[in-house]
Amino acid sequence: MQPHLLKRIGKILKWSVLIGVGLFIAAPLVATFATGFLKRPEARVELLEGFQGWWLKASVLFIAAWTFFLGSCLASFLNVVAWRLPQKMTLLGKSHCPACGTTLSLRENMPIIGWLECGGVSKCCFLPIPVRYFLVEILLGLMFLILAGLELGLSGTSLMGWLVEGHPMLRGFLEPQTFAILGGHLTLVCLLFTVSLMRFECNQVPLSIFIFGLFAAIATGLAAESLGSTPSNAIEFIVRLGLRITAGLAAAIILLAAERFFVGARYYDCAREIIFGVVLTSMFLGLNGLVVSVVGIAVLTIMLRLLGQYGEGCGWLAFAHRLLIATFLQLVFWQQFGNTKIDF
Repeated sequence: MQPHLLKRIGKILKWSVLIGVGLFIAAPLVATFATGFLKRPEARVELLEGFQGWWLKASVLFIAAWTFFLGSCLASFLNVVAWRLPQKMTLLGKSHCPACGTTLSLRENMPIIGWLECGGVSKCCFLPIPVRYFLVEILLGLMFLILAGLELGLSGTSLMGWLVEGHPMLRGFLEPQTFAILGGHLTLVCLLFTVSLMRFECNQVPLSIFIFGLFAAIATGLAAESLGSTPSNAIEFIVRLGLRITAGLAAAIILLAAERFFVGARYYDCAREIIFGVVLTSMFLGLNGLVVSVVGIAVLTIMLRLLGQYGEGCGWLAFAHRLLIATFLQLVFWQQFGNTKIDF
């Protein structure tokens, strides 16, 4: 697509967002001001009731848009993480152009809109900006929107459980444990997403990713346990975490051998992403989630082999992509195939 068309789309999208946010903020003030001109109490009640119905629908759309925006912002940051960490660069400091080193402005750093308004071309050195950055921001935004909508709206029941059992929407929106479980799931998705970005560029996954994931799994797990109806003590949690790590290591060894046999990846190239990714998945989701994710990986690997894809195990063939897809699908169909209870 031509750069001037991308810039036009970016401007339309930017102004649409600004107008939408402005209307959402101004609507209550306008409704309150309008009731002062109505003399009959019945007319005021009718106006307020109609406004409340509209406001509820608008609030759902606003929360959905904000969730998508949050996921897009994190995707923009994870792009930086995936680029800097393998090169042992600091994550502090402003973003800069990887080609010429020019510091990027806030407008250029805006997720999705920034790429569109630049027309897919860097303003400092006029080199093309890979469309991958734009697509990655959309993808993670959609993943955040889907998971948050399902787990908050259905209290962890998720898609299949809602279709089968017919749970009402927004059932668990204000349940604290639901937020803790969702936080753990979104953190896992971000970690696997970062590993996937690194392996797309054929970079090795640094140990710091696993260490951060370890502490995040402990923090979100303790939060979910403490907010549950029957919280367990610290010793039980530590034992359960140790069992999850052991199960993850065992599954990683099996998958490492399968990756060598089916895809032809060298052990040195794919060992870290498999061990780190599978162990983190086991720590966040437990044995049930691990088993379902491994089955999903096996199905995707067999499909890849049947399509004749056979190579070094990075780029499009990286194991991390299949792990991310399988884990995300496992989370979407959580109630049907797994168990939202925090157990081994």
